[in-house]
Amino acid sequence: MDIKLIIYSREQHNVQIITGFKLLQKRGEISALTIIKKYSLLDSMPNEHIIECIVDKKIRIAYDTHDGFYFDNKEERDKYNKYIKTVDYYFQRSYNEEENSVLKEPYKIFPLGLNYFVTCPDNPLTKIDFKSKNLHDFLSSIQRYSYAKKIYPENFEEKVIDSKGHPQILFLTRTWENSPKEINEFRASCIRLLKKKFGNHVIAGFKPTAYAKANFKDCLVPNILTKRKNYLQLVKESDICITTTGLHRSIGWKFAEYIAASKAIVTEKLNYSPGPELKANVNFFEFDTSEELINQVMKLVNNKNLLNDMKKSNQSYYNMFLKPDVMILNSLKKVLESLKNERTNKTNNTK
Repeated sequence: MDIKLIIYSREQHNVQIITGFKLLQKRGEISALTIIKKYSLLDSMPNEHIIECIVDKKIRIAYDTHDGFYFDNKEERDKYNKYIKTVDYYFQRSYNEEENSVLKEPYKIFPLGLNYFVTCPDNPLTKIDFKSKNLHDFLSSIQRYSYAKKIYPENFEEKVIDSKGHPQILFLTRTWENSPKEINEFRASCIRLLKKKFGNHVIAGFKPTAYAKANFKDCLVPNILTKRKNYLQLVKESDICITTTGLHRSIGWKFAEYIAASKAIVTEKLNYSPGPELKANVNFFEFDTSEELINQVMKLVNNKNLLNDMKKSNQSYYNMFLKPDVMILNSLKKVLESLKNERTNKTNNTK
């Protein structure tokens, strides 16, 4: 299989896609992999989180890792309709069948899966970009390169460890200074109730930014816990990990990181679907209120079999659907299967 990737931005969201293709090449699943940077053409794209893939010089696939839904006005819909017309398949991180129905060719759109910041050696998006003409981008590339080795797939992975004593619970989050006030207040209410209910068995709190210090003094965690290496270690040491919806109603990166570490997950209700294989009440529990969060956590605390089964389900999901190379391979298989069905239908129609 000959693959050409076209990247239009240096966005972190796109790193996972490149990682998947690079690992497939290493496995020998891809005979040739060419990566072309077209940063100057970013303005022609619907958003900055799209990578294009051309298979065997003829099939054009879009991988869209954007955070949420952006078709709520005619101008945006026209932009996406125009773009989707140019591709054969469109794999979307923030997939919602009902919301996609407002587009002209929704049948081209498929769920991509969960997104997180994961890389591998020789990924161009986590190398120092010496050719960058933008100082901010250049400095950002240095920062990414400096911690790239901390975010290889194996840094996130953990095999299932059955919980025997009182389960350890984790909810690390952040405040958004310019976001709707309700988001920060809701997260704060979750932190307070978790600490009140579970005491020493929970680590819950905001990263201590200046804004968080000024507004939520009782909800802070030490800054050292939020450092990447320490945070990943805390995830591995926890049994139940909690996450809330992102700014754009998206599924946050923490969700994928928890699955990679084979943890039980309690999440604010999902607005997007990574595909039918990830199931509520099997891979995760959902909540709408802070009180419901406590109830869902208690189900796992009080039932070790349920807790350990969810861990195992997430380990299985990671190996079958979320590993970067597996996610990309599954998408390519989907394309090949669709092409095969099209040929079969054409053959049947000509008989």
